[in-house]
Amino acid sequence: DVNDDVMVYGTIYTGFRPGGINRRGNLPPYDADTLTNYEFGWKTELADNRVRFNGAVFYEQWKDFQYSLLGANGLTQILNAADAEITGIEASLDWLVTDNFTLQGGATLLHAETTTDLCNIDAATSLVDCTAGLEAPAGTELPVTPEFKANLTGRYNFQLNNWDAFVQTSMVYQSEVFNDLRVASDEERRLIGNSDAYMLADFTAGFDMPTWSLSFYVNNLTDERAEINRFAQCATQVCATDDAVEAPGGPGIYVVPVQPRTFGIRFGQRF
Repeated sequence: DVNDDVMVYGTIYTGFRPGGINRRGNLPPYDADTLTNYEFGWKTELADNRVRFNGAVFYEQWKDFQYSLLGANGLTQILNAADAEITGIEASLDWLVTDNFTLQGGATLLHAETTTDLCNIDAATSLVDCTAGLEAPAGTELPVTPEFKANLTGRYNFQLNNWDAFVQTSMVYQSEVFNDLRVASDEERRLIGNSDAYMLADFTAGFDMPTWSLSFYVNNLTDERAEINRFAQCATQVCATDDAVEAPGGPGIYVVPVQPRTFGIRFGQRF
């Protein structure tokens, strides 16, 4: 406790996921992976408790991380890929700007990459073969891990005919992500393609009374066609390429999009 309004902390902890057995009987089981986190953070309440600013910087070591991929006969298999490290900073802010207007936000900045080579995965046996080149060299950025992600919400409360009314707007931003770890031999990362950066905005207005609430909302206000994930349902060289040219986003690529623009009414009752 630095003072009554500021606290700092440091922590080190480690955890693991147990290993398991692959669905294909001719594949060996996979081992547990472990992650150790070193973290320093702060928690504050400032400006007569009108501002709460919390955050942390951290460094994580990930050993023998479990990596899933689509193997022979369309069966997902899990293997222990390589080692990785993640360095990052995250922070959150709650600010009572006025008695009626509040801002809430958060952001995370990450640098996540492998620290050892991922050896080639034999197409016939789906086993790791370190004599046949690399799937991903050390220093490869981890997939489905955005370097930057942030959110911001503004809410204004006011009286309307003696009712407690409000309007609220929220925004979320995420940077571009890769969808596959492998970059070398079969170019899975290139063929499946990346998910572009996106920003989503929501709007809500309504009433929040002591015993009930009623709100009208629009989610994904700009009808953004953002992608949550991209993947292939069979071997990448088959599903992820066009018949005429070997181009990304072939006929066998599946895309999981965010929910399109949605209008709705929400009612809540407190008992």
